[in-house]
Parts: sequence; C-alpha cells; structure tokens
Amino acid sequence: MIIKNRLILFVLFMLILGCSSESDKAASEQSSKTPIFNEQITALEKAKGVEKMLQLEAGKNRQAIDEATK
Repeated sequence: MIIKNRLILFVLFMLILGCSSESDKAASEQSSKTPIFNEQITALEKAKGVEKMLQLEAGKNRQAIDEATK
C-alpha cells in the first residue's frame, strides 16, 4: 500500500514538473542560442537527478520493509 502511494505521488510529481511553461520558454530560447549538445547534456543532468531521487525512494522503501519484518 505504501509503495503504491509513493509511486502515485512520484508520477504526479513528474507530471507537474513536465507541465511547467516557464521551463519550456527558457529551453526554447536557450536552444536557439546554444549548440545541439547542450540539449543532451541537460537531459543527462535531469536523468541523473531522477536517478538520485529513485535511489532515495528505494532506500526508504527498503528501510520500511526491514522495519516491518523485524
């Protein structure tokens, strides 16, 4: 139940981040002024941030499971 709630919150969080219009405007202005590789670098940095967040959540889930099984 806890994992399901966290998954739902994570999905909602990602949807909210993806819907911000300010970042879209800034990204389109920046992409017209910078080389094509900057878009890939930005995507890689975002992926690293998501990976870190997923690792933290997985650690919390493991800790909750360990506490529940004790």
